[in-house]
Amino acid sequence: KYAVKRTRKSIQLVFIGALHHAHHFKGLDVLLQALKEIGSDKLKLSVIGTGELKEYYEQLTHKLGLTDKVNFLGFLSDAELPAALRQADLLVFPSTGKAEAFGLVVLEAMAAGLPVLASQLPGVRTLITQQDLLVEPGNIKDLAAKLALVTENPARLSQIGRKNRKLVEKKYTWDNIIDQLEALYAGLIN
Repeated sequence: KYAVKRTRKSIQLVFIGALHHAHHFKGLDVLLQALKEIGSDKLKLSVIGTGELKEYYEQLTHKLGLTDKVNFLGFLSDAELPAALRQADLLVFPSTGKAEAFGLVVLEAMAAGLPVLASQLPGVRTLITQQDLLVEPGNIKDLAAKLALVTENPARLSQIGRKNRKLVEKKYTWDNIIDQLEALYAGLIN
């Protein structure tokens, strides 16, 4: 049900984030430069999000010669997002700064059965179980190398996606969160 569809010849990456000055730390520029570094025709990127920097990122995409590999989808509603995630093979979360505390997008992608390649930031890294899918924040070469590894073994993405879905079901459902909160409160009261 959550397996990556290998009917395509390319691997569909997805980036989700606001394209605003205040959210520049999301690292889209790092991701675009990493795609240029790899130069692989196997990787395609969908960018979900909008903001005053959208034109800047579109120009950077053109300047890097990636217009045939990157598709800017703009804003998607909560109702539209699951369908977009089902079309993806991998969420890339290349945040560059410690302003990224947890990364709810990472959890949403994992709930959709997607593997995630993310920056090794304190909150974010607690969600990622595969150490080889963590990258040094802001390091274009590290991100490019990890993306290149994905192209070498795309079947592994299905396995990771299934594990991610199971992890979310085990630890992050509302029922589990409520149980954890109740246990915390009971411990504080006693």
